[in-house]
This record gives sequence, structure tokens and C-alpha cells, in this order.
Amino acid sequence: MLRPEPGKIFFDGTIGGGGHARLLLQRGVFLFATDRDKQALEAARSHLTEFSEMLELRHEAFDETYLNPSSLDGILLDLGVSSHQLDEPSRGFSFQHDGPLDMRMDTTRGITAAEFLARSTQHELMSCFLQMDDSPRMKALARSIFDQQQKIPFISTRQLASWIENKFPRAGRSHHPATLVFQALRVQVNDELGRLRRFLERVPMLLKPGGRVAIISFHSIEDRIVKNFFTEKSRPWLDTPEWPNSVPNPEYKLRIITRHAIQPDEKEIAANIRARSARLRVAEALGQSPAEEFAK
Repeated sequence: MLRPEPGKIFFDGTIGGGGHARLLLQRGVFLFATDRDKQALEAARSHLTEFSEMLELRHEAFDETYLNPSSLDGILLDLGVSSHQLDEPSRGFSFQHDGPLDMRMDTTRGITAAEFLARSTQHELMSCFLQMDDSPRMKALARSIFDQQQKIPFISTRQLASWIENKFPRAGRSHHPATLVFQALRVQVNDELGRLRRFLERVPMLLKPGGRVAIISFHSIEDRIVKNFFTEKSRPWLDTPEWPNSVPNPEYKLRIITRHAIQPDEKEIAANIRARSARLRVAEALGQSPAEEFAK
């Protein structure tokens, strides 16, 4: 989808373990890559030493790094938390092992999930949870967690998960009752949705004509944000195509490549169960300005 070739310039905003980066570098591209996780960045550096002359690594969030306008042939974002982060108890992303309630992707700054719970009002906590799931159950969870936090602060992953399971039993559900709460706290602590929205606005300015952006998301909210942005930027007209009543869309800057999100097949899911919720969407920067397109 990204069509990597020698001489092209790419940006990987979430290098993580460096798997995607290696595949791109093997195809001969020059790669700018960022990650908020310093541990991941150092691991990627050591894994990709043979490509050091073709790779520039930066310890930054993808929405914060500077990139020249119209300089990129390809952009890749692999959103969400990495397997390494989930499997490391000290990071606090998962309740499969006990650890501090941290959840920061960048451990050098920002507040932890425990600090967010300690500082939040009931309204703030409810807003955090409802952005992931606006069900009555999540409202009840927010109220109960806020009340309990005033008595005994939550400081560890198992403490929070066990309390949620006791208060709101699984009752036949396939997912642990704490799953959405942990996801909501992680998204809040790392401002994941805000960063995605801010970066998307920069994408059309960063890509060369014909350059492509590929985004892998793991939650329906992220996928909807990407889908809606691509749709908004790929409409030539704001209302109807019947001239002269229609109005050109000044934000017409992209062409959608994936009409529907690409999902992993059974073989990939069998090899990596964590890929089961992945959704890939790809768009391409227009090869000419909107004014030129409208002039046709």
C-alpha cells in the first residue's frame, strides 16, 4: 500500500519494536521515526544498526516532531499500545501482572493513571470513560471508582482490576470488566485521540503529491476518526455534484485507497492474536491542487 522504493522518504511515527521500520528500510527508503517510549526507541536503534545511515530516530510524539512540508512519500502510524508495553508489569498497561498504575508511553513526563484518578472529579472521570463506551455500565463504573478512590486510592493494576471485578462481576461476558476502564485511562493519560486528530490535520501538508498515509488502529473510536478525516478530505464537493449549485470543497486534498478498512485474516490472527482488532486505512495525497482538479 505504501509503495516503498529506494530514494523515497518515509515517516514512521510509532516505531515501537521496529518491525514495520525494518521492512521499509529493506526496500531502500530513508526513514524518519519517532516513539514516545524511550525504551522502545533504544531497542529499535539496536535492532536496526545496519540501517543507521538511512534512519533518523527521535524521542518525540508523532504529533510533536517537525517535518518539512511536502517532503514525505509515505507516512505510517501503528496506533495503540505495543506488545512490549503490555508484557512489562512495571509499565502498568495490563492487569495480567501486578504493577504500578502508570500507563504513560513516555515515562519521562506527564501524570500517571494513578495520579489522574487521584486528581479527577467525578465528571472528569465519567467523561474519560464515556468516550470509550457510553453505556450505563460505564457511568456506574465511573461513579463507583470515584467514590472508592476517596476512601482508598488505587495505586496498582491488580488492585484496580480486582476491585472492578468484585464490584461489577463478569456475568458471562467474554472480556474482563476492567478492560475498557484500563483502555480509557491509557487513552486519557497519553492523550491518544487528541494527538491523532492533531497529526491528521498535518498529513496533507506533509505528503508529496502521490504520497500515501497508512494508519493501523485497534479501537473503533480511532478507526472512526481516521475514516471520517479521510472522507472529509477526499470529497471534491461540499454538497451535490450538480453544477452550478455545488460548492468545491477547499479541503479536498486526499484520495482514499482503501474503500473499506483492511482487517487481518485468520492466518495472521492465529500467528498474533493481538492483531485481531487491527484496522488499516490508506489514503493518497492528490497529485495536483484542488483548484487544478476543479478546473477540469
